[in-house]
Amino acid sequence: MDSYLLDTQTAILAFISPAKLPKKSREILENAETDRILSVVSIVEIGIKSSLGKLLITNAELQLAIKDLRLRVIPFSENQAFNLFRFPHRTDVFDKMLVATALALEVPIISGDREFTNYVGLRVVWS
Repeated sequence: MDSYLLDTQTAILAFISPAKLPKKSREILENAETDRILSVVSIVEIGIKSSLGKLLITNAELQLAIKDLRLRVIPFSENQAFNLFRFPHRTDVFDKMLVATALALEVPIISGDREFTNYVGLRVVWS
């Protein structure tokens, strides 16, 4: 079984508007054999942005989306946190934490963020 970490934007698109995802990313997420991973970091980011009015996603909607998309939620671990020492400064701390998670788990990240290609060893899927 192949595992993939979804970045926050990918998770939101998969929930709200899956047709906007590129074909390859959509196929990966639609494959019943795919282990779809969501970091608790993304839940924190969505929660903060929702509370600030930047996103219109409720707690209940997010929980339903996680269930409907069959996402496996994982914690942000000590090992992932120590990976942060390896990276140059980046303004988006959430993205940096997701990169650290993907590298620690040795899984690709599904993301349209072009900045992710700057991280050595990170496999990014989007097309």
